[in-house]
Amino acid sequence: MLGIDNSDGDKFRITPLGGAFNATSSGITILPSGFVGIGTTNPGAELHIFNSGSNAALNIENTGDSNFSAINFVRERSSGTGVTGTVMWVKSDTSTNDHAFVIDANTATS
Repeated sequence: MLGIDNSDGDKFRITPLGGAFNATSSGITILPSGFVGIGTTNPGAELHIFNSGSNAALNIENTGDSNFSAINFVRERSSGTGVTGTVMWVKSDTSTNDHAFVIDANTATS
């Protein structure tokens, strides 16, 4: 089911096939504030992933040698110019099966 749930704060909801809009049905919820929930009907952050009784995971995947999958933590300077932050990434070379997990506090991209 897909649409606006007028009975629950006008949340935009996508529920599993055959699901209904109610307080316990999960799927994807987008609040009017822009918060997005996956597996929760009440996200408490910009992106909130919840899975009851099992592991919750976020997969970031790419292909090709010398490419990387990354999470950037970025903060704009108070002057409004440039950004600072930290990036975490996994770089891998599929031809040699080499890989590295890197945390770099001097590199952030927006």
